[in-house]
Amino acid sequence: MKGIILAGGTGTSMLPLTSHYPKAALSLHGKPLISQAVKGLLNAGVEELIFVLGYKYQHLNPYIAELREQTDIPIKIEVQKRPHGVENAILTAGAHVAHEEHFLLAYSDVIVPPQFYRHLVNSWLNSASDAAVAITLETDLKEYGVAQLDMRGFLTDVFEQPQQLENIVGNYILAGAYIYPGEFISILEETKSLEVAIKRLLEEQRTICTARWMGPWIDVSYPWELIEANKILFMSEKETKIHQNAKISPTASISGLVIIDDGAVIDHNVTIKGPAYIGKNAYIGTNSLIRENTTIEANTKIGFSVEIKNSVIQPYTKVGRLSFIGDSVIGSHCNIVSSLTTVNVRMDQKNKNIKPFTIRGRTYQKLGVTIGNYSWIGANVVTEPYTIIDSTVTIESGSKISNVNKNKNEDML
Repeated sequence: MKGIILAGGTGTSMLPLTSHYPKAALSLHGKPLISQAVKGLLNAGVEELIFVLGYKYQHLNPYIAELREQTDIPIKIEVQKRPHGVENAILTAGAHVAHEEHFLLAYSDVIVPPQFYRHLVNSWLNSASDAAVAITLETDLKEYGVAQLDMRGFLTDVFEQPQQLENIVGNYILAGAYIYPGEFISILEETKSLEVAIKRLLEEQRTICTARWMGPWIDVSYPWELIEANKILFMSEKETKIHQNAKISPTASISGLVIIDDGAVIDHNVTIKGPAYIGKNAYIGTNSLIRENTTIEANTKIGFSVEIKNSVIQPYTKVGRLSFIGDSVIGSHCNIVSSLTTVNVRMDQKNKNIKPFTIRGRTYQKLGVTIGNYSWIGANVVTEPYTIIDSTVTIESGSKISNVNKNKNEDML
């Protein structure tokens, strides 16, 4: 079976991280996000990959070149001229699969364990269905496609962007992976609507089974969701891995599941409490504390006595001495001079209790800052909880920041 991976969108909701890069190229554990879908499809037995790329796709070329060297399966690339929606993206690759018996379709921004895709294929094979869709449970349905099932678990209806939720039964959403017959391409060409095309299959009495996934799953749409995706990737790791070319001081303390990549330097009296990932050629300065669920990507420099927890830092960023970064996402090529404090809790002033954030149906007890690419943060800056700083912004030393050129993500609270 051939597999299509969609990675052509502009990633507007991921701003400011996607100001310079496509979402699929954002880095986690030393690989672009798209690599997770690739790993899953190969695990499921796909024998050819077709990438649909678009916005700033050149940033994915090095990864695809590396993939071609590491695998023998054919790899094709189709480029969406302009972002015209998911239907156009599928049709951009349509000629590769229109005459196939079936093909597998996946989204590059869905982060799951690799067995998610194997589960989809097995469910389809075991049910002998004409098609299959992966589904999972969510509490907030407004931003997802919604699946309706019969008593046997077969699909009976779909709503790609439900405006009215009153008549919807259950909380199953479409989870971003599908198996369609080849003729689905001609149906989509005619209908120009993914929802209508699926409904057409149902009207023609085609059976569509559902593969219900109860494991970790996230559709990475907003910057802070990289933190949740990071946790899912750690779940797939079984043991600590330290590259032979990493340099670790004998006074450093490392505990828990920790991955330290090629050329990384861990200086004197550093403490790393896993799960944590330290990328290629990264530097962790003396007396720094790297706490649980932190990923520090390639060529990032962490200065003296810095504390980082539950955060994702993209490549080529510098974090200066005496900073605290908690529950935050920092873009690439940023320069944090020194003593940045990311306040990550908001308080109910009446009861003096932590007031959680609820975004897209997910509750966050703590949420720090998102800093866009190529930003410069002066010394002794304090950021309030849920602050978003745009790319290429300069923050003066001593500032207290709520938001700088923030996009509309605040509307989600």
